[in-house]
Amino acid sequence: SFRALYNSEGVIRWKDCYDLGRGDVCIHVYTKYEDGTEDYIRGDLNRDGTVSAADLSLLKQLLNGSQRTDLCLPAADWNGDGLTDAADASGLRDFLLGDPAA
Repeated sequence: SFRALYNSEGVIRWKDCYDLGRGDVCIHVYTKYEDGTEDYIRGDLNRDGTVSAADLSLLKQLLNGSQRTDLCLPAADWNGDGLTDAADASGLRDFLLGDPAA
């Protein structure tokens, strides 16, 4: 399977899982650097290593004013435009529904 990991500048840092014949093995390490930047998987707000409907639900909560502090906020910017808005929720939804343009 494929996962793309981006830092806060949108640079891909890590992008693979390994199939060892017993299913995919994915080790997700989130690193926060001294300069305040951190590695993250775009769309993975809850940092569980998978972009899923749970992340979309969390993104919608953020857009409705949630003040949660346990989320990876840079990962909420799905389209990479520097904002967290309805366009990110729409893009993440389309991705989860299998839209190839997402």
